[in-house]
Amino acid sequence: MKLLILTHCYPPDGGIFIKIRAEALGATVLNMARPLGLSSFWKFLNKSIGLARKHDLVEAHWLYPAGLAALIAYKITGTPYRVYCHGTDVIMAERSWFWRMLAKSIAKNCRDRICFVSAFLARRAVVFLPKSANVVIDPMPVDKTIFFNRGESRTYDVGYIIKKNTGRYREALQPAIDNPRSIQINFFEPKTQDELATIFNRCKVVILASEKEGYGLILAEAAECGAHIIGVDDGGIPEVVEKYNGQIFDGTASDLKAKLSSLLIADGR
Repeated sequence: MKLLILTHCYPPDGGIFIKIRAEALGATVLNMARPLGLSSFWKFLNKSIGLARKHDLVEAHWLYPAGLAALIAYKITGTPYRVYCHGTDVIMAERSWFWRMLAKSIAKNCRDRICFVSAFLARRAVVFLPKSANVVIDPMPVDKTIFFNRGESRTYDVGYIIKKNTGRYREALQPAIDNPRSIQINFFEPKTQDELATIFNRCKVVILASEKEGYGLILAEAAECGAHIIGVDDGGIPEVVEKYNGQIFDGTASDLKAKLSSLLIADGR
């Protein structure tokens, strides 16, 4: 089967998991050029239609813009498609009637399966999913050629992750912030995959507290590097924590302090 993958997120602009998937499946990848906009989408759409004619199946990552391009290409060429929902696309469909209308059309015409990176996202997608949809939960893979335990000295007690959606959990992170042997992993400052893996290998514990996280791949990456992981009970984070035998905290500073202390004591601090 000749597979065409459509995306707007691909190395060096993120999306390493898509690159891993494409190489494993021997797929052709079409990445929408930046800056993202109507002009780049028009070019992306035309290329999608042309390539769809030469492939047996289209795999769109994110409902927009890739899913929309897959839908239009299907209407013109008849090439079936499947969709991977990663988080922001589902949230957009929840919050806007316009994006929800498009999502419903994309889902209705999908002739393969609709994949979600977490069960949490699949539950939220009921606003646009038809009852007949073939729903599959397929978490994003970790690139284990980059994220693995190097056996290095753990020079930091804790690494705490700051993202745009950390939001109301900022105060809850205070026990990690107060630790003199902590490091802030700030997503407002771009880091390469290798840089992240180096940080994770130097941390005893890595904490992710963010709102409505689609999956929490970064926690899985930290766990593969040998760090203990703690995640807040929100979004898809508990699914990652359970998979890697980490710990969940309730979103308060007191509970995080207790969980953090317990792990550091057990780690022989």
